[in-house]
Amino acid sequence: MRMAKLGKKQTPEHIAKCRAARIGHIVSEETRKKLSISNTGKVMPKEFYQHRLKPVMCINTNESFESVSEAARRLNLSSSVISRCCLGIFKQAKGYFFRYITPQEMTS
Repeated sequence: MRMAKLGKKQTPEHIAKCRAARIGHIVSEETRKKLSISNTGKVMPKEFYQHRLKPVMCINTNESFESVSEAARRLNLSSSVISRCCLGIFKQAKGYFFRYITPQEMTS
């Protein structure tokens, strides 16, 4: 049976049903510790999280960054403050003004 299913893609409906079945599933503390130990020290490739990055622009310096965390590292600021500036919750972060930009704006 394994060989018959090997390599076949699951339908979106099946994936949705599996995801719904896992919602609310409580994992034991022992399992959490095992998962933590097995994932310690692993570095995910950039392709894994690339789709979640939002480019940011510092309006003062006219400098664009690939992500909020990159801007925070380069300007020695907190990433949460930068994202709040981009969302309009804060006006500035230590004198810097920020906004989200599209990937096309970043390349030009």
